[in-house]
Amino acid sequence: MPPRKILVGTKRDSDWVSFLQEYLEDLPADLQFVHERSQISHSFSSSPIDLAFLCPEYFSLGLSQKIKAYQKSYPNFRLFYVDALRKEGDRDMEIAGVFQQPPELMHFQRQIVAGLPLPVCLKVLVIDDESQMAELLQDYLGGRQNPQFEIHYASEGELGLKKIDQLNPHIVILDIKMPKMSGREVYAEMHKKDCHIPVIFFFDAISGEDLAGIRQIGKPVVIEKGSKQSSVSDMASMIKQCVYFS
Repeated sequence: MPPRKILVGTKRDSDWVSFLQEYLEDLPADLQFVHERSQISHSFSSSPIDLAFLCPEYFSLGLSQKIKAYQKSYPNFRLFYVDALRKEGDRDMEIAGVFQQPPELMHFQRQIVAGLPLPVCLKVLVIDDESQMAELLQDYLGGRQNPQFEIHYASEGELGLKKIDQLNPHIVILDIKMPKMSGREVYAEMHKKDCHIPVIFFFDAISGEDLAGIRQIGKPVVIEKGSKQSSVSDMASMIKQCVYFS
């Protein structure tokens, strides 16, 4: 899948420029910054846009009409207002969210993923010699709708690879240290098979050597157990983000 096309229309000195660069730096995204109304309008006439973060000060009647028509043609397009106090402008325009100043990154992630178009059912495979994460995700996400979640579990690497072939999950959550086959070895085997399913490494501790070896293979999300990002709610947001951008 090609990178998501993301349009950012703000003033040149807006704090959103550096904030969105940081937020999207490790994601497969084609990020375009524009600073004039004519550039925004032209962007909606060229290649398809997946997400737009726009300052409402740039909106004119003509631009509003163009975006409304675009939303009808591309129902998976999402528009967010930035540098804005409230939802302004045309009431017929669908706004996925409104932000004034850039918030804390994880708070921003939770708000963004809540409105992203995702598959009806997300299949999550947890590969870990301890079942705690799979059980926590099942307890937290089981029974949810829009999207639904299927949580699958493999207790070791070789079984995990077999389940990847069988299930074709949307995402894999992978431990580093496991008996028989390490998470790094599982990840390397996935890439040998040209398997581009997104991966979240979830670990107790990781050596610099392990991390460097993983980065040589690809750019997975890496989360330490017990860290701020490791809560079940934040893990659920990260799953949605990884699936959307994969």
